[in-house]
Amino acid sequence: MSIGQNYPDDTNAKAMRFAKRFRNMNQIKYPYLHAEVDMLSKLWGRYYIDSKMKVVVLRLNSNGELKNSKPCAGCSNIFSALGVEKIWYSTKGGNIINLQET
Repeated sequence: MSIGQNYPDDTNAKAMRFAKRFRNMNQIKYPYLHAEVDMLSKLWGRYYIDSKMKVVVLRLNSNGELKNSKPCAGCSNIFSALGVEKIWYSTKGGNIINLQET
């Protein structure tokens, strides 16, 4: 339904809106757009985001190898506030892990 990408610039309006909406103080202080928030912002207002949503977060290096993409505490808090519980992420070892199992 949506793909997100990290944007590590100095300030990002989307990141700031989500940080304020979900009261993520660390992201308010450092409003860098994470792929998870970018993905959610593209769905926001178009789809109902709830516990039925499934999220897969992958990170690839320049060789196409999987790297760690575990959502940070701020992104995890946003997912939790929205009721999104089915989240998988890649590890540097090339595995896909269910966030609920960690």
